[in-house]
Amino acid sequence: MPRAVGRGLVLAGVLESDDDRRRCADALSIPLDVCRLHVDLPVIHQRLTRRHHDDDPDLQWHLARSGELAAILERSRVEDTVVDGTLSSLSATARAVLNSVSWL
Repeated sequence: MPRAVGRGLVLAGVLESDDDRRRCADALSIPLDVCRLHVDLPVIHQRLTRRHHDDDPDLQWHLARSGELAAILERSRVEDTVVDGTLSSLSATARAVLNSVSWL
């Protein structure tokens, strides 16, 4: 028997506080399943360096912000689940996110 497939929305963004989460849920008018992606800071720095290789001021801002943001997210615990994407491919990380919210 075929299984009914629901609809969902995967939205990338940063929720730094419970207030951020409430505002996002209110704006979308749906309950949220929040999954935080964790990536080790040295890997984040490598990825940022590749992404912003031609814009040093932007790179420096992102490098500084990444450590600050990681600490904020670790303290605030706004998420329902955490997926580690440090060593995973993009597709494996995406599958892990969908599994974490029981969409797969």
